This record gives sequence, structure tokens and C-alpha cells, in this order.
Amino acid sequence: MRGDIAYFVMMDDASIHIINVEDETSKVRKEELDKAYKYKTLFMYNHWKPVLTVITTTVPLDNCLKGINYSQSDIFRPMIFSLPYDGAWNDLNNMVDRINHQELFTKTEGLEFITLPRCCKNNQELAVEKICEVLPDINVENVFTKFELIYCMQCLIHKYAKTDEDILRLQEMIGLKEAKIERMNILDKAEARGEIKGEIKGEIKGCLNILNAWANDPNSGYTVEELADKFGFTVEEILNGK
Repeated sequence: MRGDIAYFVMMDDASIHIINVEDETSKVRKEELDKAYKYKTLFMYNHWKPVLTVITTTVPLDNCLKGINYSQSDIFRPMIFSLPYDGAWNDLNNMVDRINHQELFTKTEGLEFITLPRCCKNNQELAVEKICEVLPDINVENVFTKFELIYCMQCLIHKYAKTDEDILRLQEMIGLKEAKIERMNILDKAEARGEIKGEIKGEIKGCLNILNAWANDPNSGYTVEELADKFGFTVEEILNGK
């Protein structure tokens, strides 16, 4: 489930769109499309934002169902990507060489780099290891992007690491704890300068309210410390809801 994620994306006109990504390890059938459609509906009615659905799969597209007509006016056609490809390992090694030579990466190239384990047809855990070895040294367009890449890399670590010990070792290798702190410091400074719009602040407030309720629910299965570590907030932020 850690592979599934939804992004709130601010467009050039300051409107907010939602990109919902569903990660499937089997072919896309009616069952998977129905699930993605329900998520789309939930996001749309909870946030009243346009929703783009993306489904990733490890199965060739020819074996996948492309869409469903729920009615004459409600046609669900998500974007479906088959991730593994033959040249993924070659691309990964080339990017590692670029990092070792301190070549500049764009934000898009950085995102492509950390998601390459999903595109490798074998030895994904080794791909994660190689990325973690060089990620702290990546030269990107701005320092915040670097912290974002490290922050997002924890999803790949959790997805492919074999043991809990490996998870902790790889997270320490990329400096995850330090990156989380620096990431929040930058966000705090941006908010103080008025660079974070009120609508985005409202979304963050909503997330904190949910985490606060979760932390106070004895049946949630998580402590407030675990939630803080998992979602990148501090314990105080979750407890105070701001």
C-alpha cells in the first residue's frame, strides 16, 4: 500500500488538481478499475478538485483493461503505465555516473532517478541500494528538491528492502531524518515569507487534523511518534493540529 499516493498539484493559474496514483502488481482488470474509480470519486467529493487517475502495473499494457463506461456520460479512462523496461538498469547506471561527476539534475530527472527501481525487471532491491549510496550527493536545481527526493525515497526503501534492518540502514544512508527536518524548516520559512498559499495551508491543516484524530484513536495501531515519523510532521504539530 505504500506504493499508492495522491499528489495535490498547483497549476500555473494557482488552481489545484489531484493526481491519484494506484500501484498494481497484477494486470489491470475491472476489479482494479472499479477500485481506482472509487478513489477518484472520494477525492473529488472530499476536496472538490479535478482528479487525474494514473495506474502503474508490472504487466504489459496489452494484457490490461483500458477503461470502463459507467454510463453514457461517465467514462473512466485512467492513464495506465507498464513500468518495467529492458533499459532501466542502463539508465540507472548512467544517472549514477552523472551524480558521481556532479552533473546538474532537473527536478524531473531526479524524480525519474528515484523511481527507476520500479522500472527494473529484476534486482530491484539492488537498484534501491545503488540509489541510496549516491542520493545524498545529487546536484539538483535547488536544495528543497534534494530534500524532497530523499523524503520520497523512503517509499521505495519500504517497498523493496528485505528486512527492517535494511530499512533502517538505507534510511540512515540517505540521511532521511536530517532531510525531514530541513524540509520542514524550508516550508516554515516559505510560509513566513507568504510563499505558501492559503489553500495549500488549508490542505496541510486538514492532514494534521486527520493525523491528530488518528493519534488519539486507541484502535489506530499507531503512536503519535510513529505517525510523525511516517508522514514527516513533528509530534507537536500533530498534537496541536498546526
